[in-house]
Amino acid sequence: MSATAVTELYDSRNGSQELDHGRRVYVRTFRVYTNALTDGPEVAIGATGLGIPTLTTAYPTDAGCLLKKVEANPDQNFPLTWIVKCNYDSVLPDPTTQNQNPLSRPAKYVFGLQKYQEAQEEDQDGVPYQNSACQPFDPPYMVEKSRPTIEITKNFATFSFPSVVSLYDSVNDDTWNGFDPEIVKCDTVSVTQNWENGATYWECKYNLTINFDGWNSLNILDSGMYVRNCGESSSLTDCSCPLTILRDTFGSPVNNAQLLDGFGNLSTDGPHYLEFAPYRRVAFTGLIPT
Repeated sequence: MSATAVTELYDSRNGSQELDHGRRVYVRTFRVYTNALTDGPEVAIGATGLGIPTLTTAYPTDAGCLLKKVEANPDQNFPLTWIVKCNYDSVLPDPTTQNQNPLSRPAKYVFGLQKYQEAQEEDQDGVPYQNSACQPFDPPYMVEKSRPTIEITKNFATFSFPSVVSLYDSVNDDTWNGFDPEIVKCDTVSVTQNWENGATYWECKYNLTINFDGWNSLNILDSGMYVRNCGESSSLTDCSCPLTILRDTFGSPVNNAQLLDGFGNLSTDGPHYLEFAPYRRVAFTGLIPT
């Protein structure tokens, strides 16, 4: 059967406020009419379409106070009606611990920062890092910077060891959680077996680092003390070409690396950079929780 009508009992409203954490508690009371004696409390509580609020909805005049508990008791004077009390509270339990089933708990996120150092050619005002003779500092000045990090913890009934291993030191090959490909790097994945409430489960912890410049956009200055005699049409991975050592104006081998043109020849138009992709690409969707 089902509920047929719901009436709020305004004269039964009550509330309180506590000094501890500014806690606020409110109670709303409803009368639910049913059409069968076999209708139980689940029918009365489930009459949300007729006006019974659902869990976690806000109190009408206090958005910071959410519905925490709904209880139904039969009206002793009218067997086809139920008295439903809705208890609102501004202090709610931790969602990661309130569920007795560890597999039903949501993923837990921790955001942080990872420090690293980077060489820069100029400061924030555009002043180059160089000495009074207009020569760059050697070694170059290193600037401390930060990258965002994300730690995700989620419980699973089982886990795939090969899938976990495949994530180590990999970057996202797909758009994951709003991040473009190759922006997120999975540093480590740790898996711990736990027991709780008579059940075993696996707690998986994913440690991720964000690089908005892209992890596979590694550019290294093309320089060296040799040139190769292959021409521009040859592949950069073809190392069978004969090499010729570079010499200075006196005919002696150079002591320092010289700029190359990206094809193994001495550069005549400034520095060239070679691009590398140091990290494996893995589709994170389905492997790392979002």
